[in-house]
Amino acid sequence: MRRLVGMPYSPWSIQARWALDHHALEYEYEIYTPMLGEPVLRARMGWPRGPVTVPVLFEGTLVVRESVDIARHADRIGSATPLFPKGREADVVHWTGLSDVVMRAGRALLTPRMQRSPRALEESMPSWIPGMLRRASLPAADATLKYLVRKHGVRAEEAEQDRGTIRWTLRKLRDALERGEHVIGEPSFADVAMASALQIVRPSEHLVPLGEATRAAWTDETLAREHEDLLAWRDRIVARHKPR
Repeated sequence: MRRLVGMPYSPWSIQARWALDHHALEYEYEIYTPMLGEPVLRARMGWPRGPVTVPVLFEGTLVVRESVDIARHADRIGSATPLFPKGREADVVHWTGLSDVVMRAGRALLTPRMQRSPRALEESMPSWIPGMLRRASLPAADATLKYLVRKHGVRAEEAEQDRGTIRWTLRKLRDALERGEHVIGEPSFADVAMASALQIVRPSEHLVPLGEATRAAWTDETLAREHEDLLAWRDRIVARHKPR
């Protein structure tokens, strides 16, 4: 049994699912609930200390953490075109590191926007909470966000610094794409990583459906206006290369 634990709207989880789907590997998808689900996931991972993050892939006795390692694992056991082309592994890993920079800075920007939007908080609740209880559960959703703020060290006063970090990294992406449609010159996990990272600029409905308020909270209007060309590239990559 292969089981992926992740958060549907998380770019890291999107990367992991994309890699598994690329290789047509069957798996069950388990949605992780921050804070409440951490003790159980920690026990299943055999990870008594250190931060617990998703995605995590369970396959028999094997536990694979981090989206890039899940993608590497998919390459080892899958039969589709490798996402880490031979001789270009270091280049792909370099770009996955840059995507991580974008996603972490973007998370710091979107978390305060989520906190300011009761409707987005309501949309982020697990689907098993009935409609009549969702409004009453807002304090619990807010507590979960505050937990994530503490866990990831989000500081609202560093917003412009985070936005600058994203601009710097996306400038490198724009430079790379001047040489062609693919980040390293051929299809690879570098495309997957950077396309997924652009979710924090403006999310794509083709990667994960979001409620209207959640989509608004995830969108950074300033960065979106500055990077319309990269968002269009992301949409082309999703349309051409992401398995449905």
